[in-house]
Amino acid sequence: MTHCFYSPLLGEMICDATGPATASPKSVGAADQLLALADKLDAACYRISDQVDTADRAIDAVDRAIQRAHRLGLCHRQFAMGPVSIRRLYGPDGPPECLEFVQAAITTDHGCSAVVWSSDDYQEWQEGDEAYEAAFKRCVPLRDCRPAVRVALLRHLPELLRSLLRGVESSLATE
Repeated sequence: MTHCFYSPLLGEMICDATGPATASPKSVGAADQLLALADKLDAACYRISDQVDTADRAIDAVDRAIQRAHRLGLCHRQFAMGPVSIRRLYGPDGPPECLEFVQAAITTDHGCSAVVWSSDDYQEWQEGDEAYEAAFKRCVPLRDCRPAVRVALLRHLPELLRSLLRGVESSLATE
C-alpha cells in the first residue's frame, strides 16, 4: 500500500511505497509539522533578506552623515543608546548560562552601532555607576553585524539619530 501526503514546502505529493508498516500516522503528522515549520522559517528568512539592502543603505547614509558632522566639528564624542532589542542564547562557545543582549547605538566614533553584552555583564553595568564607558567599549559597528541584527536594530536608529541631531542643534544655537 502506498501512503501519500502533500508537502507545502515542495509543492508536490510525497508518496511512501512501503505502506503503513513503516509510515505510521504519527510519522506522517510529524513530517507535515516539520514541513510547515520549515515553511515558516523560510518565510522569516525571505522577510529578513528583503529588508537587508534597505537597512544597509540607511545605515551607510547615517554613518556618512555622522562622519561628516564629526569632521566639521558639529558633534564631539556623542553616544546615544537604545533599549535591549535582542535577547538570545549564546552559541556553544559563549559563556555558560548567559544570554546575549544587543542594543542599538549611535556614536560619533562608530556611527550606527550594536552594543553587545552578556546578560551577566549587562546586569553588572546596570547596577554599577559606570555611565557609558563600559557600554561604549562594547560597541560594534552595525555594518559589521549579521544581517538579521542590522535589520532588527534599524527600527531604533531614527530616535537615536534624533537625539544626536538635538545635541548638534543645541550646540549651534549657543554659538
